[in-house]
Amino acid sequence: MDIFPSPELQQMRLNRSVKTFGFLIGLLGLYMMGLGALSVFDAVRSHCWPIAEGLIEQSGLERIPDTDHFRPVVRYAYREGRMPRTGTAFFHPSNNSARFDRKTAFKLAAAFPADSRIEVRYDPGDPTVSLLRPGVGKGSFAGLVSGFLFAFFGINLFIHAIRHRVDEEVNVGAPKMFIFFAGVALWLWLTR
Repeated sequence: MDIFPSPELQQMRLNRSVKTFGFLIGLLGLYMMGLGALSVFDAVRSHCWPIAEGLIEQSGLERIPDTDHFRPVVRYAYREGRMPRTGTAFFHPSNNSARFDRKTAFKLAAAFPADSRIEVRYDPGDPTVSLLRPGVGKGSFAGLVSGFLFAFFGINLFIHAIRHRVDEEVNVGAPKMFIFFAGVALWLWLTR
């Protein structure tokens, strides 16, 4: 029994591990793209949610900790059928982490002053989910774009491993590419 495998066996193992890594990262990317697409679809669908008349109870700004960004904060009451409900969501949940500079956030909050009547959209499947501004925001696309980057990297790595013999240079370059794409995906996620 040989303790050290032959170079051919080492090459075969390296090629198999690169294929597996690329395949798994590609699958993860496709999964993230699917979740992102569902989120965008649901945000688009929020335009069709039923409308209830509501009343703004509280309106103001909230500073996002450790940043110079703000978000508008509102609390409103509405009735879905005979059930009284309250809500705080300004945007669709997929975009609820939106950040603005102080001036923009102030303008958004000022558009909904306390004690004013408003139109509230609520999810017919779950009337406890409501919002004031329906539709897609740029934060809604973070999962879709991140998933695309992961899928692109993983599928390309997998195809490259199938078509070509994987050598040490590719094995060293692959983690660098993965770190780059993971950093871009993380940046997109954090800045949405």
